Amino acid sequence: MPPRLTREREDEILAVAFELMMEQGLDRVTIDAVAARAGASKATLYRRWPSKDELFIAAVQRLGRDAFRVPDEGSFREDVLAALRNSARWLAENRAVVQFLIYASRREPALERELQRQVAEPHDAVWLTLIERWRGRAGMRPGIDLGWLHRVCEGLFTSQLLPNEPALSDDYLVRFTDEIVLPLFTVS
Repeated sequence: MPPRLTREREDEILAVAFELMMEQGLDRVTIDAVAARAGASKATLYRRWPSKDELFIAAVQRLGRDAFRVPDEGSFREDVLAALRNSARWLAENRAVVQFLIYASRREPALERELQRQVAEPHDAVWLTLIERWRGRAGMRPGIDLGWLHRVCEGLFTSQLLPNEPALSDDYLVRFTDEIVLPLFTVS
């Protein structure tokens, strides 16, 4: 039996598959092209990923892996700001990829499910965890539905998927937190 791929080698191959997918489009990329650019045999690729779809789903899984961590900075403001900064940084690094995957997933239901599972759900979980952490705590506005925090912050990032939209600066994130989020959810 041939040796298993190391995680590092697997990541290299998935990065190549992802690059080719971005350059050529999902429909035009071949396993031959991935193998050639990665310096691997087709047999190696097919042993690890039995189909082209499985290879590209794994490439999408790699994109979201460890991307979204729940901050614990000690205050509502700092937690929100850290979550916004993490999300903005990740989106700035992966914007073109996410735009491409949203487009490609319209034709590939498996890719759409993986995009949802590997990117959208972990990102949502950050906000939902923060909501649970801060619900009912001192300093929070009484009776406010913290569920809105998720929607307000998601709206900020949804606009980033539009073409030619400038990346969010740290100053913008601080102002968004201080001028919009805090007045909505906290008492002065």
